[in-house]
Amino acid sequence: HLLHRALIGPRFEEMVAAENNGLNNTLTALLTPQAAPAPPGAWINEAAPDWGNMTEQEIQELVDNYLDRQRLIILWWVQRIAVDQTTLTEPMTFFWHDHFATNADEVFYPQAIYGQLDLMRTHSLGNFQTMALEMCTDPAMLIWLNGDGNTVDEPNENFARELLELFTMGEGSGYTQQDVVNAARACTGYVTDGVDVFYIPQWHDNGSKTILGQTGNWGVTELVNIIFQQPATARHVCDKLYRWFVDDEPADDDVEALAVTFRSNNYNVTPVLQQIMASAHFYDPTFRGSIIKDGVEMYAGNVRSLHA
Repeated sequence: HLLHRALIGPRFEEMVAAENNGLNNTLTALLTPQAAPAPPGAWINEAAPDWGNMTEQEIQELVDNYLDRQRLIILWWVQRIAVDQTTLTEPMTFFWHDHFATNADEVFYPQAIYGQLDLMRTHSLGNFQTMALEMCTDPAMLIWLNGDGNTVDEPNENFARELLELFTMGEGSGYTQQDVVNAARACTGYVTDGVDVFYIPQWHDNGSKTILGQTGNWGVTELVNIIFQQPATARHVCDKLYRWFVDDEPADDDVEALAVTFRSNNYNVTPVLQQIMASAHFYDPTFRGSIIKDGVEMYAGNVRSLHA
């Protein structure tokens, strides 16, 4: 049960090893960050195109090349899951990709797509607040939720709304439309060429902003700090972790117990996962087979478990 929840496609020999090693040793191994994999190609560090100085043929060739690289990233990630996966690092990268959902068609730049995956993998078992802050100026996220078009003269609320509603506090958790407006103002001034991110001071709104009851000339860092002072943030993320690893009908008390651990550990993820997977509650027979596998688990998981 533990390995079927903690890994994507556990293998029979891993089950035998877990039984021999015992729960504590197995959990320690599963919660140990896995070394970063080799990237899919040197092109991940390629500079952004100079579109204005390219011919139509050169543009089309590069677009075709980028589409090929998008597909390569998919195959590369499946390889990481099906062959190289040994700890919770890759499954948690998948969890965060579901949490901070973006789309390759919209993001387009393979460097940005890979960069966001690398960001999620780096923090997959680490600090959620750090990851959320970095996600605010991640090239793929700036493209996906129109952050690179968010300026003092033309504020765009898309990212701020998703930050509060989906990524941190959760819908109906006490923030208002005015909080969304002012959060958007705090995020102004960042643009991306699909590879690098640039901060343009004159595009940032330096006016006073009241966000969740706190007033000041807030920027991205202060915005995230304010959001993570709200008890709802820990509850929202722990609710999703519970639904992902235990069952899709969590009790409020179970979520709050995890949220207390999350907050007391400064939003480090590993203590929460440890609490979930070491608990007697997790092994309640009621939860055996209670989570429906998704496409990635069905495909990559079967490939991995069967050594296909």
